[in-house]
Amino acid sequence: MQKQFKPCTVIKVRIKKGEEALYHNRLLRSLVNEQKDLNIVPVEEIGIGIFAAIARFVAWFAIEIFFQAICWGIGWVVLKTITFGKYPNKDSNHEIVCAVGLFLLVTSAVIVTIYTN
Repeated sequence: MQKQFKPCTVIKVRIKKGEEALYHNRLLRSLVNEQKDLNIVPVEEIGIGIFAAIARFVAWFAIEIFFQAICWGIGWVVLKTITFGKYPNKDSNHEIVCAVGLFLLVTSAVIVTIYTN
């Protein structure tokens, strides 16, 4: 079993003048053998990771636009209408307004689905 070194470990070896090339060959061979044990990420996985990060960003952006623009807008209009302009005010909870908008969207979708069939 080969000795495992930490990435920051410095190895100090004394080499005689004639043995320098032999030492380098042994070092390269041991590095190649250790490379099999290390967790080396293939290039394909890096590409998949980048694609996943971009897809995650696009999904986050779409969800934010859905909740911030659509659900909040619908909830704001409905709450202003029901409360005669008193709620939501500047200090109101943003999540409640979004929840009301989402509830109305889901309810509307269910009603439309029931009546069109």
